[in-house]
Amino acid sequence: VNEPNVRSLLFEEHEGSYLAGALAALTSKTGTLGFIGGMDIPLIRRFEMGYAAGVKKINPKAVLKSNYIG
Repeated sequence: VNEPNVRSLLFEEHEGSYLAGALAALTSKTGTLGFIGGMDIPLIRRFEMGYAAGVKKINPKAVLKSNYIG
């Protein structure tokens, strides 16, 4: 969109969840973390992928338990 007060953005779903996973790993006291996805669909799988990558970057020995509720 070419308007003075509008900015068009594109982002990858896994980028935000990568940061969330890194933060979770930094604050974990046990090294065991969880991910709960709302539905088992490709979009949420990408969120899980980013989260797991963030966790493993901070703590390669961390255990990640994942599950989906829908």
